[in-house]
Amino acid sequence: VNGTDIGVAAGLEKHLSLWEDWFRSAGEPISSVDRFIYLIDESHDYPQTEGWAADCKNIQGSGSAVPTMATLNLLDAVMKTPSLNITCSTLGFANSADWQAANDARRSSGMRLWLYNGGRPAHGMTNTEGDAVDWRTIPWAMYKHNVELYFYWMSTYYTNYQAAEGATPLFSQAKTFGMNSSFDSSNGEQGWMYGNGDGVLLYPGTDRAFPEESYEVWGPFASLRLKYWRRGLQDVEYLEMLRARCGADAVQELVRRVLPKALWEVGEVSWFPEISWWQKWDDWEQLRWHM
Repeated sequence: VNGTDIGVAAGLEKHLSLWEDWFRSAGEPISSVDRFIYLIDESHDYPQTEGWAADCKNIQGSGSAVPTMATLNLLDAVMKTPSLNITCSTLGFANSADWQAANDARRSSGMRLWLYNGGRPAHGMTNTEGDAVDWRTIPWAMYKHNVELYFYWMSTYYTNYQAAEGATPLFSQAKTFGMNSSFDSSNGEQGWMYGNGDGVLLYPGTDRAFPEESYEVWGPFASLRLKYWRRGLQDVEYLEMLRARCGADAVQELVRRVLPKALWEVGEVSWFPEISWWQKWDDWEQLRWHM
């Protein structure tokens, strides 16, 4: 729906209802798929976002049942876009008290919370230089604070169009996002939004852009980061089974032992603190075996 506001309300009413009707008529498993409309990405025009979210709520047809989502800070969402159904926020570190208050407020109002992207020290980093346990921490952090979903922005960002660099040779170049504009003796290559593996979780088995690097495999390669993420999701399933046997208090105590501080618990700091979670993969695997 990015574009002019002319006819947006009418367009939302027509198309959202058509989509919702299609989902409902398709039968299982399609009719039970979780669905939402992504209104806008990281906009600071809060009146516009609030207006669109309110328009969706006021649709007369079935489209009013489709939840609205936008990527924005939770504190801004609670204060400025109360009609939004789902706020999807990013987090590295933040003021603990402000975030806890905002989370309590959105929970009272019925607003759903997702998190996207983000990284250390709130949870593991998502780029390729992160430790193996980093992606594994993300489902644990979501579970600890009862965050419904982690939303990763892209899995096949093969063309770095935001830096006007064109297609990326994914098997010979680590940087997938941002610019390389300078070199630092300590940090190496750096520049605007420089990111290794950012936006890439699946690699092409067949690469027509760079045929000299192609493996000529039919279908994509899953990255190790994607597999580490899956391992964390499986851990959470074990936690749920453990909760059914031992109770919620015992499970939360276990989670606090593995992740003493996660998400907004880290607080707002002027330096980069040490991460709090277990850093040895073998420790995680031993815990998994015990669970």
